[in-house]
Amino acid sequence: MEYPKQFETVRPYQDHEVNPAIERMMAYPQFKAMLKYLYEGADMEELVGIFRSLDTVYEFQHFFSEYTVHKIIEKTSGGLTTRGSENITPGNPYLFVGNHRDIVLDAAIMQWILNYHGHNTSQITFGSNLMKEQFLLDLGKLNKMFTFFRGGSRVEQYRNALNNSAYI
Repeated sequence: MEYPKQFETVRPYQDHEVNPAIERMMAYPQFKAMLKYLYEGADMEELVGIFRSLDTVYEFQHFFSEYTVHKIIEKTSGGLTTRGSENITPGNPYLFVGNHRDIVLDAAIMQWILNYHGHNTSQITFGSNLMKEQFLLDLGKLNKMFTFFRGGSRVEQYRNALNNSAYI
C-alpha cells in the first residue's frame, strides 16, 4: 500500500523497508539475547540467516511476532482463552478500541488472536513517547504499528491530532 506523503512519519513499515529494519535490529545486542531466549536451542547463525531472508511485514509477523507471542503465553501463563471471534468477518474493516495494561504485549496478543482465527493482523497505534530508540521503532513498525505523536506546543498537538485523525 502506498501512503500519501503527509503520513510518512506516522505509517508502519512497508515491505521494502523490512530488510533495512531487520539489519538495524540485528546490530542491537539485546535482540540476539532475546532470540536465544525465545528460540532456545536453535542454531544462531541459521536463525540470523532466516531473519535476514524475511522480505515482507507478513513474513516478519508470521515468523517472529506470532512465534514470540505464542512462546510468551506458553512460558508465562497457564494458557489463553478467547471468545467473540465468530463476530468478526474476515476481510471486513474494523476499528478496535481498548485500554491496556501493557501497551506492547496487549497489542501483540490481539494480533496473535486475530491471526490464529484466520484474520489479517491490524494496525496498532503506538505513542511517540515509546518510540525513542530505533530498535523499538523498528520492532513496532515491523508489526504494523503507526505513530501517535504526543507532546509539543498546543499548535503542534493540534496539527498532530489532525494528521492522526486523517490517517485513521
